[in-house]
Amino acid sequence: MSTKNRIKLAGATFFIALISIALMSREGTEPVMAFSGILPNGFTEAPGESTCATIGCHSGALNTGDGVLEILIDGLKEDGTYEAGTTYMVTVREIPGSRARSRWGFQLTALTAEGQRAGTLENFEDEEDNSLTAILDGSGPTGERQYIQHDTNGTFRGQTEGAMWVFRWTPETNLGPVTFYVAGLMGNNNGRSTGDEVYTKSLIVLSEPPPPPKQPKITEIALSGKKLIITGEDFDDGADVYLNDKKEKTKNDGDNPMTRLVAKKAGKKIEPDQTVMIKVKNSNGLESEAIEFTRPPE
Repeated sequence: MSTKNRIKLAGATFFIALISIALMSREGTEPVMAFSGILPNGFTEAPGESTCATIGCHSGALNTGDGVLEILIDGLKEDGTYEAGTTYMVTVREIPGSRARSRWGFQLTALTAEGQRAGTLENFEDEEDNSLTAILDGSGPTGERQYIQHDTNGTFRGQTEGAMWVFRWTPETNLGPVTFYVAGLMGNNNGRSTGDEVYTKSLIVLSEPPPPPKQPKITEIALSGKKLIITGEDFDDGADVYLNDKKEKTKNDGDNPMTRLVAKKAGKKIEPDQTVMIKVKNSNGLESEAIEFTRPPE
């Protein structure tokens, strides 16, 4: 099913992660910690965080109902990895169990293996420019995390078949493994903290492995006075020129560091009409094919 069709089906597109939330309005006479609008941040059960089921917003043990909380990410590669610089659509979906549910909410954060913010979360607006989610930046136990959660319209009050939220996630760089932590609330909309169900879920996505390093290649060898100049491809920072298997003092060319190396004194070691073998060895240990070079007669 396309993202566009999902949006129409649910009344708004939604994406990844459901978090604990107090979804009920304060209609009852007993005071409760329930939030049908913007929640306090840091309740996804990520490292250092609790949930609304454990701080008094909603009663009942965590993850004991028969409802289902899902996190879905569209566009990952077949092996489940993400690519830096790509924007992904994330869906968080709540499916009720046997008990009647009629109010919904979530909160989600994405973190690196070190517990740092991972990429950027953004609201997704439907064709009528309506958003059902809200962003909280620079918060959480470390003061640096980012969260996305339901807003007031995104609690789907009175809706009984479940709920979904869609949003965007962009990993600007390769962050290594990223874990999405989400807490979701399936509420009974009675205006109190009782009778609700809070669920948590996490999803790990791996980064696309970096491409294997390339073997350096020599395309041209030239002499300039005492200098031996090597032109080629895929030289790395710290590559060395070898003359007859002996390493020469080498520098990457300042203007063309990946394609030109200069061995400042290697040229004087080659006599006129002498044939030598020259190769390049990168700092990672990969070597070029050895090239035969004969110094022209003077």
